[in-house]
Amino acid sequence: MDFKWHDRSSSQKRLIPNELIGLWERLGRKYEFRADGRYYVLDLDVSYQLLDSGMTLVHSGTRYKRLYGDPAGLSGVWQLEADSLEEWNLRTDGSYTYHWPGHEYFGDYTHDSTTMSTSEMRAVVSESAGSITFDPPYALPSTGQWSIVEPTLTITFPSGPVVYTRV
Repeated sequence: MDFKWHDRSSSQKRLIPNELIGLWERLGRKYEFRADGRYYVLDLDVSYQLLDSGMTLVHSGTRYKRLYGDPAGLSGVWQLEADSLEEWNLRTDGSYTYHWPGHEYFGDYTHDSTTMSTSEMRAVVSESAGSITFDPPYALPSTGQWSIVEPTLTITFPSGPVVYTRV
């Protein structure tokens, strides 16, 4: 699935080594390192349903109620039924934000009548001399050493290794 990032800033693109750029898999989930230094988690072809005349969204078993938007479509503001402080704003341009008090993640989505794919930005990544730093929006940066022995990427953080396989 090809996503186009709706980048609202035109300055300070970070570059990462070409070896890191691309799709990776870890524990059944797909991740992407992009040339601009952004790191994404992808959820591809996840089933969803609109119920109650378009007022309830069930996404991968999680229920949301519509706060705003046309019940005939998927775009709109959705509130998590289990926690009224969490909201998912699916915009008509294919971008989204997911927020709860003090936190917000953003990304892009595509959908058809039964499945949705999301690409959520999780961190800005920078690299220097074998060290890689992940700077997420709502946590402190984390640095580890990285190496690739195709098709495996290993990032060793102080807490231990994280292993990806190239897709």
